[in-house]
Amino acid sequence: MDELMYVVAAPFKRNDSTSISVRDFDYSLSFDLKWISPQQAAALRDLAVESGLLREEDKLLYPSFDPSTLTIPRDFHPSGDLLKQTLLIDKMLQYIAVCSNLEIRDIASKVNQIQEHFS
Repeated sequence: MDELMYVVAAPFKRNDSTSISVRDFDYSLSFDLKWISPQQAAALRDLAVESGLLREEDKLLYPSFDPSTLTIPRDFHPSGDLLKQTLLIDKMLQYIAVCSNLEIRDIASKVNQIQEHFS
């Protein structure tokens, strides 16, 4: 979870902001930091929303923690394990979407509702 927190915190720290647009979040990870591809950034963003580290409201992202309290190591770079986990979740969501004829965003929303229900 610490690694994902670092990834989530980085765009907020770079922009010195408490909220950021979805586009700017993905752009920061992909092009500013050059950590991952835009597709991987979107998958990591979805993972962060599903895990409760981010919430999306009116096309803006808000962290569920204070990014300014984190010190990201200078040589930090997301590991392949985090990216594999992200890609697996993306594949699972796609599979559920195909089987259920629902949009991925709707599925993620339902997952978030269930997580909130169970705290």
